[in-house]
Amino acid sequence: MSQARRPRPRRPGRLPVARRFLLHDIERLEERRLLASVQWTSTASGNWNVASNWSTQTVPGPNDDVTINVNGATPTITVDAGDQSVHSLNASDPLSLTGGQLQVAADSTISGSLSVNGGSLVVNGSGVSLDLTGATTFSSGGLYANSGTLVLPSSTTIAGSGTIQAYGGTVDLSKITTLTGASGYSDLNINAYNGGEVNLSGATSQPSGRIQFYATGTGSKIDLSKLTALTSDAIYNSSLQAQSGGSILIPLVTSLNRADLRTDSTTGIPTRQITSDISATITVDGGTPDFSGLKTIDNLDLYANGGTLAF
Repeated sequence: MSQARRPRPRRPGRLPVARRFLLHDIERLEERRLLASVQWTSTASGNWNVASNWSTQTVPGPNDDVTINVNGATPTITVDAGDQSVHSLNASDPLSLTGGQLQVAADSTISGSLSVNGGSLVVNGSGVSLDLTGATTFSSGGLYANSGTLVLPSSTTIAGSGTIQAYGGTVDLSKITTLTGASGYSDLNINAYNGGEVNLSGATSQPSGRIQFYATGTGSKIDLSKLTALTSDAIYNSSLQAQSGGSILIPLVTSLNRADLRTDSTTGIPTRQITSDISATITVDGGTPDFSGLKTIDNLDLYANGGTLAF
């Protein structure tokens, strides 16, 4: 006589598969936060970090889509401290960054005037674009693209100190024609890291100041393909430095005047076209860059650290 099969005992503490998946989905929905639309409401100029200036009576945060477009008024909104992070930003009224940083994580546009004087503007996220279509002035502070793209389609001049940096992203400054560095002991740092690109392909003039160009990491690139000379009239020299697969495109640069150059065997910095190098330092950390075009040399220091200088 056959016996009925007994059901397999359930392990203590285990839920049926269907219920486990259901609970998992509910938990994911509970963790999801809806994005909120936030508007600047004050008709007067004021500080970003003041809650009463916003429609929600709360300073915007990472889950907020922010709009700054006041009817009948053009207030200037100032960011002067802290890390102000939002999801997206669309601003047609003036913005002034005098301290701290303002970060966006989704496609954004600043069509009003923008002044960067001590603060920083940051775009985060692959495929994210921040377009600065209004009049933009940069005198100090920072512009950063972390995997995203930061575009200045209207500006023709960069002048001052601070940092412009692409870390796996792109800073598109292709409309810039004139680069003016910092004076005194300060400098303007233009960096490409981790495959990032700073596009300065329209720059034809660097009349004064100190600028440090640095590209490191495979695919990292600074495009200076129309620049013809690099100089410095600050306390210290300007410089061009590429390492570990980075490149700085300077095919038309023929003159380095108080502008140092450093390269290694993995980098791309064209050198054969350089005809004049004055009061500068050339350092080769590997490879055999070609300096056979040099005709004018004055107060030039040369270092070969595992590489060869070819003249």
